[in-house]
Amino acid sequence: MRNIHEAADRIEQKFLSEAQNAVFDTDYHTPKELTTKLSLLREHFGEKKINILDAGGGNGSFTDSVLETFPRWSSTIIDISDHLLSQNAPHPRKRLVKASIFDAATVLSGEKFDVVSINWILHHLVGKNYRDSINNISRALSICTSMLNKNGLICIGENRYQGIGDCNIPAWLIYRLTTLRNPLVVSLVRKHANTAGVGVCFQSEQAWTNLFTQAGLKEIYPRFHNHPFEIRGLKKWALLIKTAGKVHFYLTPVRS
Repeated sequence: MRNIHEAADRIEQKFLSEAQNAVFDTDYHTPKELTTKLSLLREHFGEKKINILDAGGGNGSFTDSVLETFPRWSSTIIDISDHLLSQNAPHPRKRLVKASIFDAATVLSGEKFDVVSINWILHHLVGKNYRDSINNISRALSICTSMLNKNGLICIGENRYQGIGDCNIPAWLIYRLTTLRNPLVVSLVRKHANTAGVGVCFQSEQAWTNLFTQAGLKEIYPRFHNHPFEIRGLKKWALLIKTAGKVHFYLTPVRS
């Protein structure tokens, strides 16, 4: 892990434009996903006073649901987008911080959180190549883990792209297509992916769990699947996709 982190320190992240960020001015939790997650948080923490870090929390929709459900909780949203942060409704128990997830431990120096929520952010941590993108994800997981209180919980919402034989090839193909800078390719890809020209680094479900294990994390609640994506025809076969959809992981550090 040390070599991964040392290499990651030299990686430059590619950022979406604010026009691209504006597309994410929403909450990707369906009502079922949100209800399931909030119920699990209540089961885990009870009625304790809790501090949550919403990493890449954007317009604050998820945090607002948390604060409405748990009157003793407070939340810190960290995000790099001025546009998305500006969409937040003010709340006395909500704090907004403009910064990258990679700067979280520095900007919030010494602060610890009971929950770190990372919803559909890891796949946007694109580096200069695929390997560096994976290193970026590993680095972000390490930073978030370091900011957890004892008995803290990391909640991750992500997309999974399963290849034939449950391989990770579709995720790699999507990464390659979305990072190409040729204007014609960007124009074609943009019809299907807002991240065209910058890139996106999805993973298969097994690849996600491998990254969590490498980061010293383990699942303590069953993962939750929802909202399978309808991908058909040429796009499905060209990308070797078997199935795709959303998945939620609930993790805690492995204690030695």
